Parts: sequence; C-alpha cells; structure tokens
Amino acid sequence: MCKMHDKQIDELQKQMTHATQSRHKNAGEISVLKAQHEDVCEDIEQIQGDLKTIKENHISHIEADMASLKTNVGWLKERYEKLDKKFWALLMLTLATLIGIVVNTYLTLK
Repeated sequence: MCKMHDKQIDELQKQMTHATQSRHKNAGEISVLKAQHEDVCEDIEQIQGDLKTIKENHISHIEADMASLKTNVGWLKERYEKLDKKFWALLMLTLATLIGIVVNTYLTLK
C-alpha cells in the first residue's frame, strides 16, 4: 500500500509542479496584459484630452464659420435668382431674334 501512496504522491507532486509552472507562465502573461491595459488607458486619456481641447477651442470657431457661410450662401442664392431671371429674359430675346431671322430669310428666298 505504501508504494501505491508513493506513486500517488509522485503524481500529485508532478501535477503541482506543472500547475506551478503554468501559474508562473500565466503570471507573466498577466503582467504583459496589465502593461498593455495601462498603455491603452493612457491612450484613451490622451484622446479624451484632445477631444476636450477641440470641444473648448475649436467648436465655437466652427460654429461662427458656419453662421457666416450660411449668410454668404443666402447672398449667393439671391444673386443666382436675379441672374436666372436675366438669363431667361436674354434667352427669350435671342430666340425671338433667331425666329425672326429664319422667318425673314424664308420669306426672302421664297
């Protein structure tokens, strides 16, 4: 019976040695993961700081630029509408002149 217990004890010691080695290996992996986690946290904090800077310093300027752009677009729209009316008037006069020339030429040649 003693030999049987000795074999069991040896087997348990082997398992414990293997478990200890695995634990040390896992501990190394855990330390690497902790270091990566700290790096990611630092990156996130830096990004949050950058976003805060953009929000505080640049958004007001962007809003002001958008407001002035809206005003400029309104001015351009008014100019386009005036130009559009002039264009149609000029186009009608040109067509009337061309029709007159064609009719006059047709009547002259006939």
